[in-house]
Amino acid sequence: RSSIRQCIENLQNEAINKKNEVYNEWAEAFEEIELLWHLCELLHLDIVPADAVLPRLLEWIQFHWSEYDVKASALLGECVSRGAELRHSDYWQLVTKLLLHGKFQAARALLRLHSKADTPPFLEAEYLLRVIPVYSVYGGLSVSEFNGRWKGWKSAVRSKMKAATFVSYPQLNTIMSIVGDEELPLDEVKPHCGTWYELMTALLLFSEPTVKSHDLSYHAGRCISLYGGSASLRLADHVILALLDSDINGAVRKLQMMIDGGWCAVHLGNLLDLTGYFTKSDPRERIHMETLLIDYGRMLMSHQSLWQVGIAYLEYCPDYGLATLETLLEKIPLNTEKKALKVFNIAHKLGLKNVGTSVCRVMGNKCLKRGEVGGALTWALMSNDGEFATIAADVYLRRYVLEADLAECSNTLLHLGQSILLSPRLTFLAKYCEFHELYKKDDLKEAAALLVRLLDSNVSPRYFWLTLLSDSLPLFETDAGTDSSVFSHSDTMVLSSCLEELVSEMHDSPTPPPPALQEKIRTIRMAIAKNIDKTLISELCSANLSANSHTKVYKCY
Repeated sequence: RSSIRQCIENLQNEAINKKNEVYNEWAEAFEEIELLWHLCELLHLDIVPADAVLPRLLEWIQFHWSEYDVKASALLGECVSRGAELRHSDYWQLVTKLLLHGKFQAARALLRLHSKADTPPFLEAEYLLRVIPVYSVYGGLSVSEFNGRWKGWKSAVRSKMKAATFVSYPQLNTIMSIVGDEELPLDEVKPHCGTWYELMTALLLFSEPTVKSHDLSYHAGRCISLYGGSASLRLADHVILALLDSDINGAVRKLQMMIDGGWCAVHLGNLLDLTGYFTKSDPRERIHMETLLIDYGRMLMSHQSLWQVGIAYLEYCPDYGLATLETLLEKIPLNTEKKALKVFNIAHKLGLKNVGTSVCRVMGNKCLKRGEVGGALTWALMSNDGEFATIAADVYLRRYVLEADLAECSNTLLHLGQSILLSPRLTFLAKYCEFHELYKKDDLKEAAALLVRLLDSNVSPRYFWLTLLSDSLPLFETDAGTDSSVFSHSDTMVLSSCLEELVSEMHDSPTPPPPALQEKIRTIRMAIAKNIDKTLISELCSANLSANSHTKVYKCY
């Protein structure tokens, strides 16, 4: 409740600083929520000794109508001499309010500031208010003993009224008749009470101070009828009526409809649930706390800036919270990368793998639409999504066929470690980047061996074969003018076989290849043919030398 009070004060300060009436409206709404929370706290969360509810109701009224205490304090501090009723037009109204709120000491202090305070009527009134019995469980009196004293005090006031003790001062006579009548004159008191529950508390104070909680709804009905009946009740009035009637389930259901979006219902309901209120009630009428939390969490998650707060409420739900979170997290609009990372991390923490994969796919597809294949691969790797990693790698390879630029992905792919095994296509792309790194370092033998392995394996896509074969040309050219070759004879035959398969497919195609492609194939074929000759001669010479060497050894032997 202290947080509600702090919120009210902040709103009131904002209303003053920004001169915006909206803040005042919200402050009034939260004051109403605090009013309801406080009543529930006093009647149902705290222990009420001997079911003596009037002291709790008086505490409630005095707290929320404290402006009269402030006015009385100001008047008492200001007036150093008598004659307060002459200087303050609301003097008698203030005295009446204090009496109706049970502030007898403050009312007596104000009466002593009247210009006629030394006269017998005022002295008699001051005495009667000083000795008025106030019921307390800890006062040492039983209910019957207190009622005896109460009736005696009432009788003393009425006898003074019959003796016309106060008649010379009409305002004093009025307030003494109010407090002294056997039954509080509701029609006379109503103008001094702004609400039916303020009137009800005054009625109980002067008519039935030992009232029990089960009688509150009866007295509430009497007072409501003076304020237009049940048809004129607002939502807050219905909540108060339910609390007075100990209908906790009904009160919480009505609180859900308050302007705060269900905040009060959830948090107050949680306190009531912890005290065991809901488990004691009829199962058919019982409030299910998890349902309240899920509804409130759903509402928060629909808000663009409060969705993370909603997650905390749904996490608290043991039965359906996780399933609800899985559904709602997938619906959060991923407007920024930062927000997407938050959703992904939350899903990862909660073990919602499908949500994490969905987030990464959405963001990865956005990257692909922007042409950021490296970013798409990063999202795929984050969620260990092999299928999407294959799609991203395939997009990259097809683009490379057209643009021949490895700059975007090479840095990412060279440091993946075991992650390259996520999909065969990603493995191929990483190995292809490794081939280019070897070539840049002039490690031509290793580069050539890796190129052959890529062609000879099943991981390289067929549409990329021509690119791989084209990459062999610079390696062939480094061997020009030398007798050695980075490709062995068997390696060269693998290259030749792949080239012929591609040429065969092109012949089967209904559209002939463009001249530039035909020229490239011719160039590759010539390089392969030359290397076959070179490697064949080199390997035959090596074989002959080896044979001659063995012969000489044999002869010597």
